[in-house]
Amino acid sequence: MKTLSPTVLIVGAGPAGLTAAAELGKSLGGEVLVVDREKDAGGIPRHADHPGYGMRDLKKFVSGPKYARLLVKKAEAAGVTIMTQTQVTGYAEDGALEATS
Repeated sequence: MKTLSPTVLIVGAGPAGLTAAAELGKSLGGEVLVVDREKDAGGIPRHADHPGYGMRDLKKFVSGPKYARLLVKKAEAAGVTIMTQTQVTGYAEDGALEATS
């Protein structure tokens, strides 16, 4: 059993999780961990190959897959660790999350 102790753990590597992680990663460095049950990070935009993503935050239209890739790159550039194929299955009495990967 592997034990990790990040300062912040975010469950879900969709746009909200990755954006929050990137912002936190700027100040916390490598102390942010994002877990997601999917094979690839990025959430629903990975499957939506049409423009319309990024208008609010990037100030330009990009396709869903490109938007997902950009969010992953931003999080990784901020020192965030992303673990995919990891399912949170519960939590222990001490507050630790239990996960299976």
